[in-house]
Amino acid sequence: MNQKKLILPTSIFFLIALFILLLDQITKSVVREYIKQGTSLEIIPKMLYFTHTTNTGASFSLFTNFSLILTFIAIIVVISIIVFHKKIPDSYKLPFALILGGTLGNLTDRLLFGTVTDFIDVRIWPIFNGADSAITVAAILLIIIVWKEEGD
Repeated sequence: MNQKKLILPTSIFFLIALFILLLDQITKSVVREYIKQGTSLEIIPKMLYFTHTTNTGASFSLFTNFSLILTFIAIIVVISIIVFHKKIPDSYKLPFALILGGTLGNLTDRLLFGTVTDFIDVRIWPIFNGADSAITVAAILLIIIVWKEEGD
């Protein structure tokens, strides 16, 4: 079965990453401004809360207190994606654009504040943010793409 592959021009690749970065930073800024750290705002009763917290770890508070190492890794990831973006196969470009935007979002927090602002709280999962979501969606897309390619 011949499927059309998504071809993502370089400009769209970087616009997606920029959109993720801006959305992430705007939402975190609003949370820092309007929700006192450690407090919650109920958005959807018993389902979704915005809880202002920070962490020094990775997505979903993994690797807490490894901020310096995670900052270094994030810088390497960002530089690598930017330098090698033209070599990324077309089917992988959207996930890598999401990874770039998400990594830049959390890296910005680390460089400006020393910690990452988290706020999306579904109570059955660690508190996370938009950058974490973009990276997670990218990982899921990569799994699906590899799985589909293996089946061809």
